[in-house]
Amino acid sequence: MSEIRTFGPDDVPAVAAMFQRTFRDRAVAAPASLAQHIGDVFLRHPWYDPEIASRVHVSDAGAVNGFIGVLPLPLVLGERPLRSGMAGSLMVDDPAKDPLAGARLLRSFLNGPQDVSLSETANLLSQRMWEKLGGSTITALSLDWMRVLRPAGLAIDVASGRAKAVRLGRPAAALCDSLARRAGGAFFKAAAPDGVIGAETDEAGLLAALESLHAGPGLRPRWTPDVLQWVLRTAEIKEQRGPVHRRVMTARGTTIGAAVFYGAPKSLAWVLHVAARPGAEAKVVEELLAHADAAGFAGLRGRVTPAIHETLLREKAFFFRRGAFVAHGRDPALVAALADPRAVVTGLAGESWIRLIGGSFR
Repeated sequence: MSEIRTFGPDDVPAVAAMFQRTFRDRAVAAPASLAQHIGDVFLRHPWYDPEIASRVHVSDAGAVNGFIGVLPLPLVLGERPLRSGMAGSLMVDDPAKDPLAGARLLRSFLNGPQDVSLSETANLLSQRMWEKLGGSTITALSLDWMRVLRPAGLAIDVASGRAKAVRLGRPAAALCDSLARRAGGAFFKAAAPDGVIGAETDEAGLLAALESLHAGPGLRPRWTPDVLQWVLRTAEIKEQRGPVHRRVMTARGTTIGAAVFYGAPKSLAWVLHVAARPGAEAKVVEELLAHADAAGFAGLRGRVTPAIHETLLREKAFFFRRGAFVAHGRDPALVAALADPRAVVTGLAGESWIRLIGGSFR
């Protein structure tokens, strides 16, 4: 008889093989680096909680044929400590053969002891399952943003993901972008804010900035230095998105913001995390955009949060849906707190930092 049970070390090879078949290339065996990362992220991180853990679905024949990846996420709301779980990588080996496996995995997770259950990358099918099981879609966190700086270069960068020969068109794209930026005035350009200094920093500098910036009263992670350091180190490698950049913004000697993003000049920068001191959100976003413009990036892309929504609109970003942010909690006030501009539940607090999103695994 089929069952749901906690994901363990012996399940890693089967889950890695399933991930390879579902999200990568079923014609190629799962590389050892993929299995290593899955084990590290879901079993060997420093805040592992056996009560809020990943789960596998085992078929009647005793084979692992389903998985939901769960990251426990200790939170705090004001002075109130909370337990939460961030779910992702929901997959079933043969949904047509076992159509209820995915729903059973999700239900098992939602029935756990956590105060609130979250996912920031739910596709339409997963979103509907969450809602049928009593969850809610947090619209304010369910959009991505993109700011175009060099439209022809951006088109080349996106197309080269499927055909590398397209990169030969970069010289022509550079000429087109030069003309477009000259004719389009400020539409494809970003101006730096007065009085703000941005600079690259190391892991220690970013760690100190984030601990300061995320110390407010909103719903936020209860990060300890060792946990945040582990997350930052794990987030460094995303081969498909380019090298990592850690940037800290200051004004009059005070840290007002920080950002983590990936990419190289002439490419699209992928923004993982933006943190800002209350009242300084606009200047932080403006500095990040201006830096990307001056460095020659084709554009930037990231997840919209309420704190930076208005600034992104003013800065000519456009919005689109990639995945829904969904939540399930016994206390409606906790779910409502997710849409508060002071909440920190995406980026480095979510699941987008793991290498399963944007990693190559050779």
